[in-house]
Amino acid sequence: MKTVRFLVVGLILASFNACASTSTLKPRNYEQVRLQDEANEFYNAWRDKNSEKIWQLSSPFFKEANDSKEEWIKYSDRFLRSMDFLDYSNLKVIYLERKLAVTQADISLTLKKEGNFSTCERIIWLRFPEGWRFEEPSHSCDYMPDADRIKTLTQKIP
Repeated sequence: MKTVRFLVVGLILASFNACASTSTLKPRNYEQVRLQDEANEFYNAWRDKNSEKIWQLSSPFFKEANDSKEEWIKYSDRFLRSMDFLDYSNLKVIYLERKLAVTQADISLTLKKEGNFSTCERIIWLRFPEGWRFEEPSHSCDYMPDADRIKTLTQKIP
């Protein structure tokens, strides 16, 4: 009976250790999931024509580079009204470091006057205490920031 109890306790401890080691994701994996969630929110906000949400997901540097929140939302709303449809697929993280990441997705877009477009898009994201925020959307899929650009983008991040 003691052998069975010892075996059961040993199995429970082994299971506990296995669960503990798998539930503690490596920081890179956790950040990758977190970034993919933010990127999904970004594309869903475009699809839902939610300029306010898109603004919330932008980096402080992106916000500083624009005239004002109101002007950016006004311009963005005008573009979104010209859009009939937006869909995205194959979203993936292609570069991930502590302060900067790059996502890639296939975009399908229908504009009322111009028609249908499909493209591959990369977005540069910066990591802030509140989460990942986009800094440079709409890059083509052959773009990758070089070391100097990464340094420039990340040097002011806390």
